[in-house]
Amino acid sequence: MIPLSAKEVVRVPVDDVTYLVAVPTLLSRAVYRRDVQSLGAVYHSDESMLNTLRDGVRECVADDQQGVLIEMINSYEIETKAMAEIGDDANDQERESLKDLQARMGEIESFMQREYDVYNQMSADRGYWLSIAPIMAFRHFVKGWEGSELRYKERGGMLCEALLDAMPAEHIDVVGWKAITLMSPTGGQEKNSESQSQSPADPKTLTAVASLPTKVQAGT
Repeated sequence: MIPLSAKEVVRVPVDDVTYLVAVPTLLSRAVYRRDVQSLGAVYHSDESMLNTLRDGVRECVADDQQGVLIEMINSYEIETKAMAEIGDDANDQERESLKDLQARMGEIESFMQREYDVYNQMSADRGYWLSIAPIMAFRHFVKGWEGSELRYKERGGMLCEALLDAMPAEHIDVVGWKAITLMSPTGGQEKNSESQSQSPADPKTLTAVASLPTKVQAGT
């Protein structure tokens, strides 16, 4: 185990193991981000994803259906920003309103992933980043552990890959995301950003989205 002072590490318990996570520095954050990028992982911002959804609506959906969908995307963007500012002070009505809107957005996203290649690729990019980022954060910032018989070993300044393969996947996920949240006061791109909408689509809302007439189908 590499000796570190208490000020340099955060202890992260997962099950019976406590991981020692180095507090990211300006330099170590830059090295981590370079290595994530070198693997071809790209995180498209929420703003970029929503703008691409709007482009997809204009490109793929029949003209008479576009207005309601773009209005819904706009409402979702406004409400999510408002909820981010309110945080834990949001009331139940506000949470339910956003949850319903997320369900509707889920249907729009699913439709666009099928019909609009640009959005489908961006969604795949984000999914890949969200898979790679915690793994690389675990390798970069975990500097030891307690409660495991495995012996810590580095290679090239990171946890060696053979040890990574021996770790429980759920431990890597929890500890990796904890390391990522330490990179900025607000937690940066956290796991709950995995997609625009996390709630399952409500079959009672936007039932027509899955079979929206595309411009080709509508003969335009």
